[in-house]
Amino acid sequence: MQKVRLGLILALLSLAGGCRFVAQEAPLHRVQTGAVLKLAAVIEFAADSVAVYIQHGRLLPGNAVDSYKPYCILELRRKHPHPVSVTPDTFLIYRTYYESTAVLRYPMLASAARIVASASVSHLVYETELFLRSARQPNVYRLTCKHWVDPAFARHVTYEEINATLGELMWIRQ
Repeated sequence: MQKVRLGLILALLSLAGGCRFVAQEAPLHRVQTGAVLKLAAVIEFAADSVAVYIQHGRLLPGNAVDSYKPYCILELRRKHPHPVSVTPDTFLIYRTYYESTAVLRYPMLASAARIVASASVSHLVYETELFLRSARQPNVYRLTCKHWVDPAFARHVTYEEINATLGELMWIRQ
């Protein structure tokens, strides 16, 4: 009986750890495929780096981002052993992807009994991935904008929030 109970607990944990939720919101405030991203400033990527973080219209180190407020990550396809500059350009948003992932209150390494007794989703991470294309700068890959939200108020960042997050560095036009 004890082995059956432990097996059931572990099965529930593996299911809960990989939960993904489908957003149920109108596309009115979403970025549409075919929109463009206009980069107005030069963005510098450090050597051996493929990502820069943007919040409140400023470039920030990844550990300085407030995950509870909207932020974006601009990514390159490949890293280089030297710094890389992405220059002002217009990028086609050729694909959009919306995803949400549950964040459990306790880490998976905690005792199984403790997790089952009080496991619940503490936050949802809502991501909007915008895949970018430019003939002039093919190494620019995507812009991912996200935030952590309470499950009671869960939603993706809106088109307007993404533009506010990007500030004067870049903006999206539908």
